[in-house]
Amino acid sequence: MKKSKMLFVMPVAMCCAVNAHGEQSQDTVSHKPSAYIALRGGYAASSWDDAGVDPSGIAVAVAAGIEYKMTSVNLRAEVEGGLSFLGDDKDIDLFPMSFGYVENSQTFTSVLANGYVDFLADYKIKPFVGFGLGMMRLDEDVDAFMTSYAGGHTSDVSLSAAETAFAYGLHGGIGFNISQHMSADVGMRYFMTTSENSVDLFGVNVGLRYTF
Repeated sequence: MKKSKMLFVMPVAMCCAVNAHGEQSQDTVSHKPSAYIALRGGYAASSWDDAGVDPSGIAVAVAAGIEYKMTSVNLRAEVEGGLSFLGDDKDIDLFPMSFGYVENSQTFTSVLANGYVDFLADYKIKPFVGFGLGMMRLDEDVDAFMTSYAGGHTSDVSLSAAETAFAYGLHGGIGFNISQHMSADVGMRYFMTTSENSVDLFGVNVGLRYTF
């Protein structure tokens, strides 16, 4: 659970730093809800119990939500759709029997309902934490090629599987005001599924959000 702990440590540290040195925003705080759209992208990696490889790759997501600005915090609720394209390969040497490799590719498709709290609403720099609930589908393809040391006999095996499961996750990071309507953020995400294989998905991403 080291990755999930990072999601709580980083916002707390950022919050302390901003309190000491942060520059207060000149934007007027509104108590009316505002709609927004967001685009996110970054790096993701998956892992699960007894896995021989840990695929990693790119992740993208789009979201639409509502933001409610309060005196000291912003509250956000959104619906997000995401895609993660991951892959990995591993050489296998079973001397003196055989040698070969295994290639693993995964595609994660997710639909999530996320909730966020942005701290320091009246500052340009805003640490945030969040929680997500939804569904995640994993499509996986595994290719294995083996050659025996004795006789040179080769075998090639390809397997495909798909699974859909309930998912929940934690978010954390820091946001920056760019203009009255535009903001950017950098954060980390950690998702866990209730699937039989206990798949975890960890990511680091950057995002842009436009508030109407």
